[in-house]
Amino acid sequence: MRDPGFFSRIEPGYEIYFWLAKTGLLSRVRSTTSLYELEPTSAPAHWVDAHDEEYTHRFEFETVSESLVKTTTWKEIQQRHGRNYAAQAPANEIADSEAEAHLRSLFSVQSDSAFDDLSNFEEGKHDAPTNYEKGEDLRTRAHREITVRRGQKKFRKALFAAYRNRCAVTGSSVYSVLEAAHIDR
Repeated sequence: MRDPGFFSRIEPGYEIYFWLAKTGLLSRVRSTTSLYELEPTSAPAHWVDAHDEEYTHRFEFETVSESLVKTTTWKEIQQRHGRNYAAQAPANEIADSEAEAHLRSLFSVQSDSAFDDLSNFEEGKHDAPTNYEKGEDLRTRAHREITVRRGQKKFRKALFAAYRNRCAVTGSSVYSVLEAAHIDR
């Protein structure tokens, strides 16, 4: 972001809702870091933006949900919350617990289908992790040989920009699983 303003108060665990003008609510995320100033050695962003050089600060987050249960308009949100949010503001703070609950209700909850509810596991009867922590990656890793294609980096960047960091087939925006690939008919 270019001007920290409100964002300077973001702490890990804050719920954040992304809204895109003329589109609506996009996602519900949870901050995993406080706002920090970008350094020349900071990792590149996971998105393509024409204004990348203008950003001075960033915070990291994890996606809670990108699946809307119900679409809504900016006006409907304002009426429901009884507040005149600024549509062009970079952020609007939702301090009312009822308003927060309303925004949460607009999204379905995504979970790890392998371990939806660890409380259902009885000791010794299932192959459950013994010290599982929420968000921990329990997948098994394997090394594979891949073929590197010339121009892949440029092709990938152009595809991500063209499809706004979303899969052209499924619409998913989970960066770690997106792959730039030619699709044959």
